[in-house]
Amino acid sequence: PTFKWIRVEYQGVDLDPNDKLRLIREDQDCSDFPDPITMCIGKKQDEDLGHEMCDREDLPSREGYLVTTTLAHDRVGCDELNANCRSVPLQAMEVTDTGLRLTFTDATTSNSGLGDLGLQQGDTIVLGTGIQCGENCSQAMLDKAKGSVGFAGLESYLSFDDKSGRSIKDDVGLRTGYFVGSPSRVDDGRFGKALQMQEGAAFEAGIGEPVEASLPWSLVLWVRVENPGWHTICGVANADGNILDDEIEVGIAGAPWSEGALFLHQPPSTSGEAEGMDLNVLNTSASNWAHVAVVYAGRMSGVLRFYLNGQRAYERRDVRLNTKSGQLTCGGMVSSSYPMNGTRANGSIELDELRWYNIPLADDDVFALWNSADGGVGDKSTIPSAPIGIPLTKAVVHEDEKNPGRFMDVVSDGFATAPTPPKFHVIPSGGEWKRTNRGVTKAEMMTNQQGRVQVCWERGGAATQAGYLDF
Repeated sequence: PTFKWIRVEYQGVDLDPNDKLRLIREDQDCSDFPDPITMCIGKKQDEDLGHEMCDREDLPSREGYLVTTTLAHDRVGCDELNANCRSVPLQAMEVTDTGLRLTFTDATTSNSGLGDLGLQQGDTIVLGTGIQCGENCSQAMLDKAKGSVGFAGLESYLSFDDKSGRSIKDDVGLRTGYFVGSPSRVDDGRFGKALQMQEGAAFEAGIGEPVEASLPWSLVLWVRVENPGWHTICGVANADGNILDDEIEVGIAGAPWSEGALFLHQPPSTSGEAEGMDLNVLNTSASNWAHVAVVYAGRMSGVLRFYLNGQRAYERRDVRLNTKSGQLTCGGMVSSSYPMNGTRANGSIELDELRWYNIPLADDDVFALWNSADGGVGDKSTIPSAPIGIPLTKAVVHEDEKNPGRFMDVVSDGFATAPTPPKFHVIPSGGEWKRTNRGVTKAEMMTNQQGRVQVCWERGGAATQAGYLDF
C-alpha cells in the first residue's frame, strides 16, 4: 500500500479558485455527477482492501471531490493545505519598448502548498481592481492592459442601496464611487434606497476607470429635486467646480430657460437646450420621481436624444462632443456656473438606479427600463467583459535577484509602438491579479492495487471530462 500526497495540476482558460475536480470510475460519465470514489479506504470500510491509516481522524478528505485553487495576489506561498497564504499584489505597471512590465511587491513563487507553481513564462493572468488609467489612457487601453475585453452594453449599474451613504457600489462593473465635498445621505428611493446630495456634494464613479463621451453612450436614471432650478445630474468631468472645454455636463435647467428642462453642456457651447422640454415633474413638492435618459449616438452621427418617463422628448442631430477619456461624476460640483450664468438651486437632488451604457439605447430600451416593475434589478447579473488574460512573456532577471518572479514582461506591439504611450497608476495598497490558465489541488490517496480514475472538472452545475489519473 502507498500513502502519499498527490498534486493534480491542470490547464485551462479562465479558471477560478473554486473550480472542483471529481474523481470517478473509468466507466462512469462526468455529466451524470456520480458519487466520487473513496480515495483512502479504511479497515472500517473494507477489511480486505482497506488500511488502518485511512481510519485516522486527521485526514482532510477521503472523497475524490477536490476543491482546486489558482495562484492570485492573495494566494501566494500557501501551506500544504493551500491555507495561510500571503498577499503579493501588483506594485506597478509601465509601458516599455516591447510592451508592458509588471512589478509585484514581492516574489510570486509558491514553494509549499502550490508547489513550484509561481508565475512563470507562458502563464496567463488577469488584472483586477487597483490598476487605473493615468495620462494618455483610455478605457480600451486599460481593458487591454488588464486582459479584459469589454462587451457592448451595460458597463455600470449604481443602485445606491449602500446604507452608509459614504460609498457607491457598482453592481456590474468596476466604477466604485467616492464622495467629494459635502456629505451625502441615503434616503428612500424610487427602488430601495437613493442618494440625496446637497449643494456642493458630488461623487466620482470609478477612479481610473474612464468613460468615453465622444463615443456612443447612454445615461439612464431616476431623478428627484427638492426645488426647481439649475442642478447638475452627472458629467464626464472632474468634481472641481470648473468645467473645461473637453468635459461635459448633463443637468436640469432653471431660469431664464424653462424650469425643469434637460440640458447637455460642453463649453463653450451648449447642446440640447430647453426646446420642448418642460420637465416640471422633477419638482418634489408632490414627491415625484422622473425617469431620465440621455442617449448619444457618438461624434460621427452627432445624434443626441433626451427621454422623460420612457418617452423621447427631444432630439438633435448635430452634436459633436469633443472630449477626452474622463471620469463619470454626479452631483453639484461638476460646474459652479451654469449656461446663461445660472446658479445652482437651493436644496437637494436625489439619484436612483443609475446606469451607464457604451451603446446608444433605442426607444424601446428606454421605455422598458422606465416600465420595469422592480427597477431592473436583474441587470446586476450582467457580465460587462470577458477575462481573456495577458500572457507573461518572460520573467525579468532584475537587480532584485532574491525575489524571483517579481518582475514580468508582456510583449505587446500596441503599447510598444504607441506614439504617446499611456501611463497606468496602481493604488498604494496594490493591484489585484489572478492566474487563469493553471489550477492545482492536493489530496491524500491510499490504495493497494493499480487502477485508473477519471477526472471531471466542474463549475456552476456543469461538468466535463478533464483526463485520467493512473496509480
